Amino acid sequence: MKNVTITMDERLLERVRVKAAREGKSVSRVMAEAAETFVGRTLTHKEALERILSRPLLNLTVDGKAPSRDEIYE
Repeated sequence: MKNVTITMDERLLERVRVKAAREGKSVSRVMAEAAETFVGRTLTHKEALERILSRPLLNLTVDGKAPSRDEIYE
């Protein structure tokens, strides 16, 4: 982990501190979560695999029959 210094309005910082306290988190954790929301979270390998497997299967049949190896590579 890296330390980062940010500058913000005192009133905003007070609101962040209150929110963090209400959630039982540190200001650092709240800001890290906000940054993660801003840039998007990287999926774990398991999450990525679950996302792929949850999609509908592709229909690769032709007239109800699977294509031959040669047809696939044409």
